[in-house]
Amino acid sequence: MIKRILFVGTFLTVSLLSAQSGFSGNATFTDSRSMDAFTKLTNRVSKSALTVKGVKGSPYFEERFAVAEVDYFGERLKDKTFLRYNAYSDELEMGNYAEQKETENILLKNNKIVTNFGGDKYKYLPYKTREGNFTKVGYVVVLVENENYSLYLKKTKVYMEATVARTSLERSFPARFIDNVEYFYNYRGNTLQYLKPSKRGLMDAFKENSELVKKYLKENKIRVKEQSEVEKLFNSINSSL
Repeated sequence: MIKRILFVGTFLTVSLLSAQSGFSGNATFTDSRSMDAFTKLTNRVSKSALTVKGVKGSPYFEERFAVAEVDYFGERLKDKTFLRYNAYSDELEMGNYAEQKETENILLKNNKIVTNFGGDKYKYLPYKTREGNFTKVGYVVVLVENENYSLYLKKTKVYMEATVARTSLERSFPARFIDNVEYFYNYRGNTLQYLKPSKRGLMDAFKENSELVKKYLKENKIRVKEQSEVEKLFNSINSSL
């Protein structure tokens, strides 16, 4: 089994240890709950890092750190932050520069923290599993955000153990990471639901406005496995409501 090595380190740079320097402008906090949460953010230590020697592939879709915008309780962090998404451990790793290879720090997992980097907007939200029998919480990428229908992308890396061929008819496979990408949606702020990439799945997602979907599908040839086309459908339905 793949091993995980625990680290202890500073969560943010020294400059972020001050609440006043951590936010742009002259932001002040009158809400004690916000103050407590900010303290937890700036003093959070890292959870873990992943050892991937001998494993084919990568736990990252993008291994370079990217300059990130970090909003906390609606306030923008002033100091420059570099982030990358570990799609195996579902963590936003923090670095000091783009070419950094390893890090001991991760961003605090909190639904009040919203990040933008690498052209993607990440949120930490609860979502129903594909089977729909229980709820998880994790990072999702925002594709369409609206008061009616919103669309999200969940990108993960699944670790597969090495297998050894038992006969000449079988193949051996090294330990490896497998890409897994899923759509999730919600309606008027409800918990995210899995979106099956099919016309039937779209009909289920828009059951409150099924006639609009039928009309759209009739007038447009949509490839449900194309992200851009699914986004267009969501935007079109939202604009019709």
